[in-house]
Amino acid sequence: MSDSEQASLVAFFQGWLSTWVPIVTALISLVISLYTFVVATQAPEVRLIMPDVVRIAQGGESGPFVYLQPIFVNTGQSERVEVVTGVQLRVEPVDQPGGVDFVWDEQGTWLFDPNTQSLNWAFTADPGAFLVNANNAQDFTGLFIGPQAWRFAPGVYRIQVIAERATARTPLAASIEVELAQADIDYLDEAQGTRFLTFTARH
Repeated sequence: MSDSEQASLVAFFQGWLSTWVPIVTALISLVISLYTFVVATQAPEVRLIMPDVVRIAQGGESGPFVYLQPIFVNTGQSERVEVVTGVQLRVEPVDQPGGVDFVWDEQGTWLFDPNTQSLNWAFTADPGAFLVNANNAQDFTGLFIGPQAWRFAPGVYRIQVIAERATARTPLAASIEVELAQADIDYLDEAQGTRFLTFTARH
């Protein structure tokens, strides 16, 4: 190959590179941008995590109380914010059909009293919608109240949290199980809603 032919070949490749490299680079950038846009704007992937403990009280003039602290975590890559519009609790005996719905009545926190060596419930907010985004998990301790005429009896119960959300028709749902013995029921009934018991949850 002569020097002139080599020079022509080099000039051809230089022209080809100068033309197509920017085009290929732009196409790759476009694909990456589209992928990033789709990921960032897709529906949030929110996971509902149930707690390890449940506190229960019953008796008195109201229905049974369940104190529960669910956690909502955005596990996806979407930058969209999820809005949890409502939370409901359902309690079902494991060994027999039927169950009851508990209403989310309020939010609160537990304060330790060193004089009595006990926990006291303190109201912090009414129930309401809340946001879950990619940077912050959301949790709250909720007081859920069951039907006035219904009572826990000895047995194993499935406690399910159902959370309605704004971005999807299908609600979030997760459950745990707790077991109440006859001695637990006797204590709760005698307390008439003034004391609670803490139960370890089965996931």
